[in-house]
Amino acid sequence: MRHSVLLVAALLLFGSAPAASAQVSAQVNADSIEQRALRDFHGADLEGKDGPLAKADLSLLRLYHQHRTLAAQDRTGALEPPMPGMQVADGAIVVDAIANGDPDRLVDDFRGLGASNVASSGRLVSARLPISAIAEAAQLSSLQSLRASIAQTNTGGGVPPAPPTAADTDTTVQSAKSAETGAGGSGLSMSFIIGAIVFVFIGGAAFAVYMQRKGMPQ
Repeated sequence: MRHSVLLVAALLLFGSAPAASAQVSAQVNADSIEQRALRDFHGADLEGKDGPLAKADLSLLRLYHQHRTLAAQDRTGALEPPMPGMQVADGAIVVDAIANGDPDRLVDDFRGLGASNVASSGRLVSARLPISAIAEAAQLSSLQSLRASIAQTNTGGGVPPAPPTAADTDTTVQSAKSAETGAGGSGLSMSFIIGAIVFVFIGGAAFAVYMQRKGMPQ
């Protein structure tokens, strides 16, 4: 009985060990990625912005170190961009950069790092940069700053009013007719009264003339 209990305990222990080990490994990797990104951005003291790759923003550095860790494990397909809206595909990311001086130099440097779709507008340079080249890009003398280009979504300030329905149109027309009738009702009544007075006056005058003629001798 005692041997059976020990055997069951051993099976449970060794059976759960791989899962626990995987969880610990994932946590260590995550901590390592974050720590490396912070050191590259802030420097060894983890303060300020004087790290060796500080020209790149933290989200790019987190993506870079995650990519390196997964590549070492041959698991690049499990890449998870650390910020929503990052445009990541086929091992590359769309970036926006500010040139330090002549933008043409930065364009050439990006192309030398394997970037594609490189374009410039003033000192702003955009490109699809290989994730593996982020560290090299962050150290370019032609670069002032580098960040991920975030895909824009429609954030309009409200929904335009819907066109009136048939019921709304009928109600509007009826209201307009009612208003028109109401507005013209007093005018119609007054015209009728004035007409009646004129009719009575003319009729009365005609009747008086008629009576006078009837009373006159032949």
